[in-house]
Amino acid sequence: MDYEGEMKEAEEVIGVMKSLSSIVNTDEDFNTIQQVVQNLESLVNNCLLQQKQVQSCIQGLREKVKAKEQRILNAQKLNLKDEELEELRNNLAEARIEEEKARATARYASTSVCLLCLPLTHA
Repeated sequence: MDYEGEMKEAEEVIGVMKSLSSIVNTDEDFNTIQQVVQNLESLVNNCLLQQKQVQSCIQGLREKVKAKEQRILNAQKLNLKDEELEELRNNLAEARIEEEKARATARYASTSVCLLCLPLTHA
């Protein structure tokens, strides 16, 4: 299941748990359900916050790559020396690698955090 699907499922479980808390007979059950709901809500909120932070980071890296691409185009127009162009191309390649690493890290982090929700959603 993808990240958005996990978040939607977690939200649905929160709703179900809240409904359950209104029909339980003991304070112990009520408190347990409330604790699970609070923990799950906290996880969902943390996931959403992390997703926004990661998207912002990736956007910054994407802009960095575009700026380096533009520098190469400008350098080509100015007929810079081959070694200067090669250095700019190497910088661009490094920026692209950095961006891809950030994307891979974001995918891994999203999956890991969502997997933390599974024991709560399938309890």
